[in-house]
Amino acid sequence: MARRVLLVYNHSLVMQGLSVLLETAPGVELIGRSGAGQEMLSRYQQFQPEVVIMNLALHESFIINTSRHLLEDNQNAKLIGLTGDFDLQLIQEFLKIGASGCLAYDCEFEELVEAIEVVAEGGFHLCPKISSLLINEFKLGSPTSNDRDWAVLTDRERSILLELLGSKAVKEIAADLSLSANTIYVLKRRIMKKMGARSIAELTKLAIRDGVLPV
Repeated sequence: MARRVLLVYNHSLVMQGLSVLLETAPGVELIGRSGAGQEMLSRYQQFQPEVVIMNLALHESFIINTSRHLLEDNQNAKLIGLTGDFDLQLIQEFLKIGASGCLAYDCEFEELVEAIEVVAEGGFHLCPKISSLLINEFKLGSPTSNDRDWAVLTDRERSILLELLGSKAVKEIAADLSLSANTIYVLKRRIMKKMGARSIAELTKLAIRDGVLPV
């Protein structure tokens, strides 16, 4: 079943090229294009897409206000952001208001198609470059308000959590911390169980939304 997508973009060559690719991508139906603001909100009501792909190369407050309005008024709305300048404050705010993913302009097109499918199914996706940038910029802090008690994690688990959120493979983490891969797998499962997450992507989403990765 093709996933119905609304593309919100400016008229840059990158976004125009993406529009052409989405028109022929297997598993994707590009049902509309739109500018941001009220036009996007109107087009969403008109087309009822499963996923909205938002170009983040617009004024920060404009992007956030429009996206927040869409998500507040439409319970089933799902947003993916695309960025080329990696404004980390904007990316974090975009995710905290409820967006379901963010990718770099130069990500592989196949990854974007995969992200559309994941997000349409209710999942969350960050490309490795953005995930790594977030972790490099932020450090694990205290949550502001949430339903999960991040304090239940031990110091070792918190260290492992940071490594996991940085998109590192288990073998890499084991080598960095001089632990066996089996130990990392055990700690990973324990962290996921404590936090009620089913994947690293979901764990990242929870950490961002709960303010565990503050600016």
